[in-house]
Amino acid sequence: MKKRKFNFISILLLSCCLLLLFACAESPLSPDADVTQSPVFGASDGTYNKDIEVTISCPTDGAVIYYTLDGTEPDIGSLIYSAVIPVAGDGNNLLIKAAAKCENMEISGVTAASYTISYLDLIIQASANGTVTPSGAQEAAKDHSTDSTAISDAGYAFSHWSVEDGTGITVDDIYAESTTVTLTETGGTVQVNFGLALFLTVSSDGNGTTMPARVVEVVENIPISITAIPATGCQFANWSVENGGSVSVGDVNSSETTVMLSSGDVEIRANFTLWPQVDKLLAADGAATDSFGNSVSISGDYAIIGVPFDDDNGSASGSAFIFGGE
Repeated sequence: MKKRKFNFISILLLSCCLLLLFACAESPLSPDADVTQSPVFGASDGTYNKDIEVTISCPTDGAVIYYTLDGTEPDIGSLIYSAVIPVAGDGNNLLIKAAAKCENMEISGVTAASYTISYLDLIIQASANGTVTPSGAQEAAKDHSTDSTAISDAGYAFSHWSVEDGTGITVDDIYAESTTVTLTETGGTVQVNFGLALFLTVSSDGNGTTMPARVVEVVENIPISITAIPATGCQFANWSVENGGSVSVGDVNSSETTVMLSSGDVEIRANFTLWPQVDKLLAADGAATDSFGNSVSISGDYAIIGVPFDDDNGSASGSAFIFGGE
């Protein structure tokens, strides 16, 4: 009897072990093995100063991504992700919720992100004596460029552009009446400045030319560049103020310099001198009709002078004189 009782207990224990084994086989140690991994957003949630495009991906290969834009929880009846989701426009806020499902697997958990677009404040203004287009305050996205043009009042002229406040604002050319303003970091104010229009006449004494070579409109107290170009056989001497109001010349003895008018119109002249004679070449037996110097050739330290009507070897036989060397 005792032997039969032992066998019954053994069978009962074996049966329990088998049941536990089958239960473990039906319930794997990793409860999420058959659940699709959650989607991942390409852009972190938060506030952006410019329009963005949001991408969504899923670590599980072959998964279909479902998403919503109205705050509801996504399921297999929601929108199917197939292209980037744009978030654009100042003040726009968009909440995106996404879930993913792979065939023969459970749907993933929900991933959510909220995006807000907040443009930067850009003010373009003009000082006195002119206007600018566009003008006033505007909302602009980061990296946005605005083409701006300065318009001076009668009797005044454009001077330059200046950034009055803010950082991360660039002006392509501060000395161009029409330029481009770009926001790169934060908002701020850009101003176009004007000054009294004066007229500068740049002239020459006749032995060279100048740049500019005409009457030009300039702005008071703003220097401009002037250049003197001597003619052949001449050299620059100096600049002289011929008449007019108050003027300042950077270096009167430099062919390339600057000039700045403080009041009144001004004429400034470039003066030149002839090259000085350093030597004179003469034929030892020259005659008035020989035409000494009719032709000249120079090579290094030597000069060959043609004398076509020299008659030392007969009438108009011609000759050449060589100068140079030791």
